Amino acid sequence: MDTRNRQSAFDSAINLLSYKDRTEKQLYDKLKNKDYSDTEIDKAFIKLREYGYLNDERYANHYHESQVRSKGIRRIKLELLQKGISNNIVNEVLASNEYDEVSSILHIMEQRYSDADFSDEKQQRRIFGFFQRRGFSYDDIKSAVRIYAKNDKFQE
Repeated sequence: MDTRNRQSAFDSAINLLSYKDRTEKQLYDKLKNKDYSDTEIDKAFIKLREYGYLNDERYANHYHESQVRSKGIRRIKLELLQKGISNNIVNEVLASNEYDEVSSILHIMEQRYSDADFSDEKQQRRIFGFFQRRGFSYDDIKSAVRIYAKNDKFQE
């Protein structure tokens, strides 16, 4: 490719970020696939950080806020780590943004399981499986089902 007509790594990064926010790892991978050198990418990242366009902590906070009503903390943490956010940033974000998982489960139950038969063991397994796949803990699911079903004789 002719380097005179080639877009700079910074310009390419700005173009990618204009479509959606990305983590440093995601942006690095995209730029690397476009055959930019590590030096070009590093220079672009320095400029992007200075302008505030690249910030993994901000990304993690926004991601957490957008997913917290539909996913559990464990799943959000896993997804952020897979997106290349450092473990320290993930732990900080999750610690500073506490919320009640039981209320999230209750909110989802209201929408999804309003006509569910909680006395049916097969239905209970499906409900528990659904919430566990979304990263909610067993104890939180159990508490929410007890509250929602208003049945102290909940079967385990």
